[in-house]
Amino acid sequence: MLKVGRNLAFSSIATTTRYPVRAIFADPAIEAELTPIIRAVMLEALSVGRAIGFDEDALPSSIIDDTIENTARIHRREDAWHKASMLLDAELGKPLEVEVIVGWLLKKAKELGVDTPVSNLVLNIGTGFLRRLVQRIEMLYGLLTIMQGQILHNLRK
Repeated sequence: MLKVGRNLAFSSIATTTRYPVRAIFADPAIEAELTPIIRAVMLEALSVGRAIGFDEDALPSSIIDDTIENTARIHRREDAWHKASMLLDAELGKPLEVEVIVGWLLKKAKELGVDTPVSNLVLNIGTGFLRRLVQRIEMLYGLLTIMQGQILHNLRK
């Protein structure tokens, strides 16, 4: 559950903004704005974990703040340029794990009757990003097709 919550919070934000996780913690104003969202997403993941049956011993509530603090400490360093795997996939044009990471949590939450409004928003933003990416790829394909036609036309002259 921790990995799902951490990936959901940090990977989704990094991917939709196209900035490494370090960018969240490099500017105190950005950190102050995004940390409540990260905390809310992780709290929703914790709530799903509780509904599944993980008690405080198995999944302590303190794990949320501990994870945020540890991630912040690591990514505030000047040499911290780690990129979330979803962001790397986006940059490389590979399929994103949005549905796998976020979708699983939301399906489980719905099945168990757990409200997840912030995670739903993250999924909608992430899938919107995917739609825009597909539209750009389709536009590039269309442009390449036009260019190919022009090249072939010029070769026939």
